Amino acid sequence: MAATTSLLAAGMLTQGLGAYSAANTQATAAQLQGDFQRSQFETNARFAELQAQDVREIGDKQAAAHKRAVKDLRGKQRAAGAGQGLDLDESGGFINVHNDAGAAGAVDEVTIRANAWRDSWGLRTQAQDYRSRGAFAHLSGNAVARNTLLTGSLQGVGYGLQSGYYAYGGK
Repeated sequence: MAATTSLLAAGMLTQGLGAYSAANTQATAAQLQGDFQRSQFETNARFAELQAQDVREIGDKQAAAHKRAVKDLRGKQRAAGAGQGLDLDESGGFINVHNDAGAAGAVDEVTIRANAWRDSWGLRTQAQDYRSRGAFAHLSGNAVARNTLLTGSLQGVGYGLQSGYYAYGGK
């Protein structure tokens, strides 16, 4: 009977160690998964930041190109007006058309820059969202790991107590 009790106690202790070992493995896996997800979100955030920078640079280049095109148009208008013998500084039809072209060009340039800024801002916001998700994945992985270790440890202690009970004459 004592041999059976000892075998039962040893089996319970082995189960307790096994439960702790399994919990430890699961906890490590949960932590690694959280870290991996954080890494993926950080990579996505970096790409979003690069896209935001590209959008701003492209917008600046487009705005500058538009400004040059408007300047060229206004130069052609002045040349055409001078070629027709118009007084280029006199108020009236020509100067109004000439000034309207400049004003419309300036509004378009500001619009191009504003659109690029908004698109860039959206991408930077997306990058921040990715970073927040990564931080949450990391924290979640750690929380799952702690809970798994705690549960496995308690289960292991329970088996250990049961094995002690049976080893010292419990029925």
